[in-house]
Amino acid sequence: MLWASIIASGCTNFRASGASASLATKTGYYAFFLNNNLIVYGTSDNITASHVLVRNVFYVRTNVNPETKAVSSDIIKRGSEWHAPTEMLINADQIILIEPVGVDSRVHHLIKEAGTGKR
Repeated sequence: MLWASIIASGCTNFRASGASASLATKTGYYAFFLNNNLIVYGTSDNITASHVLVRNVFYVRTNVNPETKAVSSDIIKRGSEWHAPTEMLINADQIILIEPVGVDSRVHHLIKEAGTGKR
């Protein structure tokens, strides 16, 4: 599994590893892998700050049908929670890895289908 291989490779947080400020994304979206095993997708203007402000935040929710045991996944836009957040401010020390979301990726297509994607 990708997540296990990232941890096994001994990755530290992205600031300590000297990440480039010019991580290119054609979609405007990044995947933020956090040290609590959460992955959030969103836009950010400054990914090298001590705190990263992420907007247009999405995450994947996995559902299991109790009768059939079938697994399905949905992409959820942050904001439907009780406190209705519009953005996240993440301590950079909690970020293990940042990757651009590809134009042809399933995540990008789901964000566009949600009607709130940038492109």
